[in-house]
Amino acid sequence: MDDAGMSRLRLRATQVLLVFAPVAAAMIGLIALLSGDHRLLAWSVLGLGVSAVASLQIALHAPDPMLLIVLIAGAVALGSGIAPSSSLPGVIAAAATMSIVWIALAEGPRRGAAVALVVFALLGVALGRDSVDAGRVGGLIALAAAGAGSWALMRTVVLRMHADQASLRNLFERVPVGLYRTAVSGELLEINPAGAALLGESRNAVIGRRVRAFFVDQGDFTRLRAAVGDGAQPVVTDIRFRRADGEVIWVRDVTRPVTDESGEIKWFEGELQDVTEQRRHLEELQSLVQSKSDLIAAVSHELRTPLTAVVGFLDVLVGQEDPAAGTSELLQIACDQAHDLAGIVDDLLTAVRVENHELAVREKVVDVGDVIRRVVASISPGSRGDIAAVVSAATTAIADPARVRQILRNLIGNARRYGKPPIRVECAASAETVTIVVSDAGDVIAPSATNQMWEPFYSGGSDTATTAGGIGLGLTVSRQLAQLMSGDLVHRRSLGRNEFVLTLPAGRHLLKSA
Repeated sequence: MDDAGMSRLRLRATQVLLVFAPVAAAMIGLIALLSGDHRLLAWSVLGLGVSAVASLQIALHAPDPMLLIVLIAGAVALGSGIAPSSSLPGVIAAAATMSIVWIALAEGPRRGAAVALVVFALLGVALGRDSVDAGRVGGLIALAAAGAGSWALMRTVVLRMHADQASLRNLFERVPVGLYRTAVSGELLEINPAGAALLGESRNAVIGRRVRAFFVDQGDFTRLRAAVGDGAQPVVTDIRFRRADGEVIWVRDVTRPVTDESGEIKWFEGELQDVTEQRRHLEELQSLVQSKSDLIAAVSHELRTPLTAVVGFLDVLVGQEDPAAGTSELLQIACDQAHDLAGIVDDLLTAVRVENHELAVREKVVDVGDVIRRVVASISPGSRGDIAAVVSAATTAIADPARVRQILRNLIGNARRYGKPPIRVECAASAETVTIVVSDAGDVIAPSATNQMWEPFYSGGSDTATTAGGIGLGLTVSRQLAQLMSGDLVHRRSLGRNEFVLTLPAGRHLLKSA
């Protein structure tokens, strides 16, 4: 038997004992009184008092050791008074003394119980020493005193229970959250005013109705009941209710089953909260986010086609052997800016596709060294001198070559904008991974910025970031692409240099798709 079963067994045994012990003691006392057995009468009164007081104290959840001590000592004093041959003057004195102390400490109905115990102890002694008849009278008085004390304690219990019930009922009625109780069969057993107002009807009108009548989607009711019936943990779910006036609202329901000692469900209880406004705001926010994504995608697509032509024409002009006098430098600047703009458009499109789970990377064996050399060669000659590429021979990875190029362009572009030369691009391989490190001699990145720099549209907030260009998507997109290719992109500071470390699988690993 588990701990819960043992607890239920102990509780049931205690309940049985506390019900039958006072009854048995009272019956024995009555028989002793009628038969004239004063000693048996004394001990039966002792049993009656102890069991009654123990029951009441358990009901009160407030044990009072002094009460039990006084009761036991008083019963012993009664026994010694009724049976002179077993007189215990010391016990009688102790009983009287403790009773008087308890009277001084007691308040309200408990004071009456204390007084009854003093009478219980002293009158039995006073009347029980002269004759058997007087002893019987003493026994009757003792029984009456014990009954008076039990009544006083019972009154305390009843008053406290009524006060607790009134307090709980007041809380149930006034709490601004809908509270309810439903039968296992689905009828609404109880609901507070806030819950009835949420449903748009009076309490009397909804109590007794089947709960599923309020559900817009009956499948929600079936799923909720199945989830709640699986365990004792509360189940939280957002569901649609139809009010009495026909209005459909969103309600957050927190419900749980209430079980008996055997684990059988007795009823369900829970709370209801109107979250219609929250859901509306959430839907509006999601719509705005989707609109933003759609706008970015549309603008990026519209820019990409003419921008591709511009970049191509500028590349042709820059590559001419004899450009017009004075135009070479201007053409190179225009070409660099066009390439940067093309990179921004690529990053925007990539970010939107990742956010919409529409981007897939294509698995392929990639010559990492060749990709690095091509990316460095695509940079304008004026900036290319600050970049050194250190590539191991025959370094291959499993990745999407176009996405690797996009990552490298972003990392080198960031190093040119925010870092300081020289810029190094290094590549190394192990049995499991290929590592590409892009480093520069720029300033130390503040610890507070090391996490923020991976967030979309973060550009550092510095004057350099403001004038350097870019929209703050490069690192975000680059890390997302690296992770989609079963790799990662991290930042570290080593030997006075900022390093961005790209890792890719060197073996045959399945690539993820967004």
